[in-house]
Amino acid sequence: MTDRLVLGAFDGTFVLRGSRPGFDVLDPSLLPEHLSFDSRWIEAGNIISRGEFVNPPGFNIPIANGLSNPPIVIALMSGVGPDLNTWFLITSTDTINWPANVLITDTFAQISISTAAPIGPGSRLVRYYVCRNIYG
Repeated sequence: MTDRLVLGAFDGTFVLRGSRPGFDVLDPSLLPEHLSFDSRWIEAGNIISRGEFVNPPGFNIPIANGLSNPPIVIALMSGVGPDLNTWFLITSTDTINWPANVLITDTFAQISISTAAPIGPGSRLVRYYVCRNIYG
């Protein structure tokens, strides 16, 4: 069985590094495509924009992209009120249970919120993070 995760001293630095199945994370010559994560990557955690808004009815927020690959967008919606003790992940696929979604293309990303059921009345705080995606 190969080692798949290292947290600590490695190759002269301190890292968090994980390999893909079948590849030894302790191999210093491992190619980037054989790693799932390396904290030394300059793009690791590379947030290019972030923000928050309180949704009015039928709210759409465009997120400028201008990148060579579609960005990684993480969006969270608070509970009613806004209730900051309850948070829901907004995905691009669950528009039946939550009329909120994230649309991502090569040129833009958009967060759409509706006050239709089952979200119901009341404001919701939405927080979003846009991260660079160099791997497409």
